[in-house]
Amino acid sequence: MDPRELKDRLMFLRGEIQSDRFKGRDLRAVVTVWEEAARNFDRNNFGLAEELADRAYGLLYAPYSPAAQQPMQAPAQYGLQAVPLYAVVEPEGDSLMTAVGDFMNMTLNILIKPSKVFDLLTRISAVQETLAYFAIFGLVLALVYASLASSFFGLSISLIQNVPMLALGVFLVCTASSYLTYLSMRSFKGKGSFSQTASVFGFSLVPVILSGLLFLYLRYATSYFAGRELADIVPGIAISSLIILGGICWSIFLQTTGLRAISGVDREKCLAAAASSLLASALMILVMCAVVYLYNVAT
Repeated sequence: MDPRELKDRLMFLRGEIQSDRFKGRDLRAVVTVWEEAARNFDRNNFGLAEELADRAYGLLYAPYSPAAQQPMQAPAQYGLQAVPLYAVVEPEGDSLMTAVGDFMNMTLNILIKPSKVFDLLTRISAVQETLAYFAIFGLVLALVYASLASSFFGLSISLIQNVPMLALGVFLVCTASSYLTYLSMRSFKGKGSFSQTASVFGFSLVPVILSGLLFLYLRYATSYFAGRELADIVPGIAISSLIILGGICWSIFLQTTGLRAISGVDREKCLAAAASSLLASALMILVMCAVVYLYNVAT
């Protein structure tokens, strides 16, 4: 196929994806395939790009019944061939790896292409991914809490006892912070829904999660290679503080970008809402950790 015709086909598909015709439908799989087709087109891999464009078209116009195997007709003006549903649906055996790969790819895009990811939130639902980030954040926070309690207070922490408490607490904190942010944006006449606001909050936790993981790596690497606690090394404390502060600042930037994308409110108001929600989250997490610490001391 001529590259110009292929480009027109990709532009047509993008217009269809963004149109109101498919509003409310989960188009993540279609968007993923379309983006891969566009990347291959940019790399002059026209054959693969054409194949992926056909596949994206099949996913977009697939019948709502998963059992349907009827070929789907394409507009003649774009020269698309009929694509059977069984040719565009992933095999069940690869669904887990595909889901994990998509999740990792989305996480990377949150960091390097936040505007693109948050723009998609205005058209698709991401409840599952949001809950996943909440859960990962809870797990990382439990590990960081155990590490700090051991380093600074010499307290031996049982993760089996603390992870459920901290996970539940983090879920409540994230939900409460998302709702507070939602109320703030509503007061600014924002357009975003609560689920979209919660997704923005969850996605913005990615830098905090990464900074927590990096802190844990430094702590255990220092203990393993140097035989000392990170808290005993002055540069280690400074580096750890910079890592955590950097993660928080990056998180505020992401949340501001996301709130602006879903609400249409100006940057200053979004920044104020983002900073306020993270401050409220930090205070609630500190209170929660203090309660858990007192519980650990008592037991």
